[in-house]
Amino acid sequence: MKKQVENGINFPKTAIVVSTKTVDSALTGFTFPLIIKTSHLQRGLGVSLVNSIGEIKAIIAKYKKESPSFFIREFIPNDGDIRVFVIGYQALGAMKRTPKAGDFRSNISRGGFGAKFDLNSNPQIKAIAEKMASLNQSEIAGVDIIIHKETGVPYVLEINRGPQFAGLEKFTGVNAAKAIIEYFESRLTQN
Repeated sequence: MKKQVENGINFPKTAIVVSTKTVDSALTGFTFPLIIKTSHLQRGLGVSLVNSIGEIKAIIAKYKKESPSFFIREFIPNDGDIRVFVIGYQALGAMKRTPKAGDFRSNISRGGFGAKFDLNSNPQIKAIAEKMASLNQSEIAGVDIIIHKETGVPYVLEINRGPQFAGLEKFTGVNAAKAIIEYFESRLTQN
């Protein structure tokens, strides 16, 4: 997150906790509702919207065996997120993921809906994703960005170094597997 701050990239206020004992002190300056996310589960598992310290502690107790740490984040009101697929520090394509009714998680694997997101009409989102991949030295990355639905400010949620791309291919028509192969073939010929 230090790199994000130094480069003017917004991200939700976040605290990392390793046990229920550290929750109270970690939440100084936070306002409910909050998001709690396990550090080791994927595809929206272990991610909850919470409204109290008691709920946070219950989730930590529930997932402690699967996850050594937990991220607690401010909740940014949004209409879903944008997954930007980056290869070789260049954005290849993006999809908007919208949660199913009654859920806040926009993961396709959790029943969310996907649609093509036009990066050419949204150069700020494209630039943020490419900068994040470069800052993190991730040649292949899925950069998740949300846009605050009241202010329009984009926030980076996370950068995935092993992103799933079946949803991207389905909703955008981008052949990510082929692009990955071609990228690494070109890297081999350069060396």
